[in-house]
Amino acid sequence: AYDPDHGYVNHDDSRIALTYAGFKNGSDAELSMRYAYQHIRLLFYSGQHEAVISFFEDEIASTPNGTFKEWCRMFYGGSLFAFGRNAEAFSAYAVVFHRSSRYSYRARESIKWIYRAYISAFESEYWNGLDYTDPDYYAKYEKLYSNYNPMLRKYVAGFLENELPEQLPEDEKALVNSTLAYLNGDTAEGLASGLVMVAVGGEAPPDLEQFLAVSIGDLGY
Repeated sequence: AYDPDHGYVNHDDSRIALTYAGFKNGSDAELSMRYAYQHIRLLFYSGQHEAVISFFEDEIASTPNGTFKEWCRMFYGGSLFAFGRNAEAFSAYAVVFHRSSRYSYRARESIKWIYRAYISAFESEYWNGLDYTDPDYYAKYEKLYSNYNPMLRKYVAGFLENELPEQLPEDEKALVNSTLAYLNGDTAEGLASGLVMVAVGGEAPPDLEQFLAVSIGDLGY
């Protein structure tokens, strides 16, 4: 398997077992979490998504916040997305975006894939009222086209909001809700007051201006 950060990944069973043993038997917490990160990467790139989810939820989620926890969360989000658990994947990516400078870009790009999962259903509804024989067709088309991105953001945010995990820690819930607030079109001022940026493990999270500049609602269309 290919990891865009590290090249090709050798994910044979012996390496998976060794990294798990290192996680369980690490001489200190940081070393254990380094092994946890290697372990979850190997599981992910070997396609063992159920194992990724179980490992994160059973053994990583309850650990103290830190750099390697967020790195593990990135792969957890990927495995959730692989099973179509979009709202849970969005929650994971939103937290990673705010907390990890290393993976903030990949988290944002991954959220775009969640958007793409909803685009077909959105477009079938959004363009449904257009009629080529209507004398006002072009005017109506221009209006719909100009509102496409904000309406798509609201459409997706509505689905995600209804499906978010109920049992999120308060600090993570604040990050997820602030991201949803942006998707729903809240003002920058309103977002700033609700946006909780938490620097962990010496990493500097993106600031508000960067967050707005790399709009996760902008799909590049």
